[in-house]
Amino acid sequence: MQIHIRAEKPPDEDAIDELLDLAFAFDSHSQQNEAHIVRVLREQGQLTLSLVAQTEQNELVGHICFSPVQIDTGNTENLSGWLGLGPMAVNPRLQRQGIGRQLIQVGLAEIQRHATGCVVLGEPGFYQRFGFKNHPDLILPGALAPFFMAQSFSGDVPSGQVIYQTAFQTT
Repeated sequence: MQIHIRAEKPPDEDAIDELLDLAFAFDSHSQQNEAHIVRVLREQGQLTLSLVAQTEQNELVGHICFSPVQIDTGNTENLSGWLGLGPMAVNPRLQRQGIGRQLIQVGLAEIQRHATGCVVLGEPGFYQRFGFKNHPDLILPGALAPFFMAQSFSGDVPSGQVIYQTAFQTT
């Protein structure tokens, strides 16, 4: 199956919502609020990058987005320049066909041009393939350490507490 990865456009918004709802409907780790998170990030101008995967028939079958995070290092200023990956979704009937891999590869290649690093909360066995690793001194409160990972694009991974956008605290 031929998949095209491109930047999100305004007409995609409803299809992205539907895809996120469908992809996370039976995920036991989800609060089923991913579409809401992406809408709020979009409304607040906090989608640094939002990509879609579509088929040759123009069916939207995947989505990934990146938004700014802050890192509280305990100093007077939080570190910026870091992004959080997610939510990411692939239509369940097309999972395990490389669509998620393509979305992550294209997304990481794009954000490396201007970001210092990226964090993700997800399945280690999947995200480690893309260079993400657990760093014990970089913490996301409430997240189990093996599932919270990071990679730096320039220099070392900092120590501190990661703070996601307020959209992630809404339901």
